[in-house]
Amino acid sequence: MPVQSRKNKTAPTKTKEAPVITAEQVQKALELKIAALEAKLVTLTNSLQAHSADASKEISALKSQLTNQSSQSNSGDPDLRAQLKKYFNTTGNPKIPTVYPKL
Repeated sequence: MPVQSRKNKTAPTKTKEAPVITAEQVQKALELKIAALEAKLVTLTNSLQAHSADASKEISALKSQLTNQSSQSNSGDPDLRAQLKKYFNTTGNPKIPTVYPKL
């Protein structure tokens, strides 16, 4: 019994015609998009200006903290510095015992 191939019989499809768009409709759509983009641009500029003002305030606060800390750290502990210097000088020398700092 030979095998017969089946042919798909489909109803002929009707092609839908694209709606006619006039130049005026295209222009109106583009104008709406431009207006929306301009509104977004205004909000982004405002938020950028606000962020810039906040950032400059924070930067000035951080700079003042940095100057305060650097002025305090310059005083330091001279005794500790001397002890650490002795420690590092004696650590690499096997002929003398290592001098450990008193913390």
